[in-house]
Amino acid sequence: AECMHMAREAPCVAWLRSLVTAGSPSGWADVFAECHSGALDRFTCWAQAANLRYSNIGTRIDYIIVDRETFVNCVERSPSSTLPGGSRCSPPVDATTSEAAANAATNFGKWHGAANCGVARGDGLQLQLDDMQLNDSQFPATPFTGIIYTPPAYSDHVPVCALFNHNLLHGLDIDGNGTSGSFITNPPNQCQPWLAQPSIAKFFGGTPRRSPAEGKEDTPGLLPKAPLTSGMNLPTSPILGDNSKAKDGGTFDHTKPVKRQRC
Repeated sequence: AECMHMAREAPCVAWLRSLVTAGSPSGWADVFAECHSGALDRFTCWAQAANLRYSNIGTRIDYIIVDRETFVNCVERSPSSTLPGGSRCSPPVDATTSEAAANAATNFGKWHGAANCGVARGDGLQLQLDDMQLNDSQFPATPFTGIIYTPPAYSDHVPVCALFNHNLLHGLDIDGNGTSGSFITNPPNQCQPWLAQPSIAKFFGGTPRRSPAEGKEDTPGLLPKAPLTSGMNLPTSPILGDNSKAKDGGTFDHTKPVKRQRC
């Protein structure tokens, strides 16, 4: 099936394909397309409102794209027989067929669409959301390169996945000079520009400034603390009476501790 984005974004689709097509001079690889070039109707997105997942009418707009050298040396090209939807049938079906793709998209018919009429209309997929015995089928028995079919109650997209070998940890000969650098301990700055940005903790980690009386400036927007003085006019309590006067007619010294009494 043709990508639905060809209808309105044909130039963009053509540009992306020119970058990731095998043999293109750009040096990039679409991992799923090159590992499973013969697989039919393997989509990653469906129109949820129209329940199109259950008839497997969709498009593949989720990608893992790597440079050609990484693809050749680091990506495990799993056989297409490992794609979900084929091996659990009785008898098994070819995993590259449209039937196997529909089986994977609907969990062999166990995932169903949201009701669009009747008393259940508007309830969505809530009944399937917490059925973990059903939804745990999304997890593959062994790692592979392909598509992981997450439950429709989670999202209208499903992710592509890639299995990398240990060459990725050792690094590749990026500069062509016979030396390799580790992608883990020395990531290319061009691929991670956010590393140059300061941490958000730096915006909250400053020490507040004190008042000029203490030898430092006030914190902007804050008033200096008023000193405690004796003889303050306190409000009258309907239970305790006038809080500002002591028993002897004087005033409280509010800098001294007051002995509490039970009422």
